[in-house]
Amino acid sequence: MNTTRLEELLIAREDGTLNAGELDELKSMLRDHPEARRRLVESDVMGAVASSQAFSENATVSKPSAMRRQVWRPWFAAAAGIVIGCFSTTLVMAWSGGIRQFGLALANIGFEQPQPLPQAHLAPVSAQWAGITTEIVEGGGVRPAARNGQRMMKLGPAPEGKGFFANLMTDLTSSRPLTDKPLQIEVTAWYHASKPGQNEHYSLNVATFGQDAAEVSTLWESTWLDMRDASLTTTGRALFPTAHESGWHSITVRLDVPPQARTLVISMGANTPGPVSGRTDHFMDDVQASWLVLEKPQAVP
Repeated sequence: MNTTRLEELLIAREDGTLNAGELDELKSMLRDHPEARRRLVESDVMGAVASSQAFSENATVSKPSAMRRQVWRPWFAAAAGIVIGCFSTTLVMAWSGGIRQFGLALANIGFEQPQPLPQAHLAPVSAQWAGITTEIVEGGGVRPAARNGQRMMKLGPAPEGKGFFANLMTDLTSSRPLTDKPLQIEVTAWYHASKPGQNEHYSLNVATFGQDAAEVSTLWESTWLDMRDASLTTTGRALFPTAHESGWHSITVRLDVPPQARTLVISMGANTPGPVSGRTDHFMDDVQASWLVLEKPQAVP
């Protein structure tokens, strides 16, 4: 990536002089280069948010509307719009209970891009969904409608044990917020059964690792326990909808992210309790992740 050219485009965007061709060029850089996305956040979004906070805490009562127009300049909305448009994820600049939240883009958002998936626990690269019996399928017809968009992940029935997993590794080094405050990541995933009237078991596990994706992929030998024991931090939750609780169900988890963390692993499991003969397909969709910057100590749910 030509960093000098990136700075030229950022300056032109701030000045409101970007033409259509230059805007497409900037979008291309943001789409293809994590460092460009980080630079956008550094130069614009964080600066604007910081200015807004300073205004809300320190400004006098006089001329508040003029001050707001100065702080929330049109390029702020344009910057967020470029990021949201490129990656279909929400870049959230909000304070809630002492937490700042920023969208963390995941690969193949909403599973809307049809692609064959590696039939292995983990592909040895970041940004690649994988898993034994996993497949990206269209919703509707004999399947439930997708939770969001047209497609979703299908996880086939396990022949034994407690089921298989759909897994993703994400590189954290290119998106980590620049802060000395404690960091967490929050992940939400949605689950749906393929057959009504059965009890179900859904799980969401996440973990951070100090190694890159290629090395992390070698750690999973047989079960998620292998990953948990090798991780820096890990957490997980399970959900057990009854036969009378149909439709989409969500699980949300949150974990600490230590400074040395390089890779995030997201693992979604689903199973039909009981005999192997009664096990069925399951579907997952609308997986979302966010960085959380803790401005004051928080209790992890």
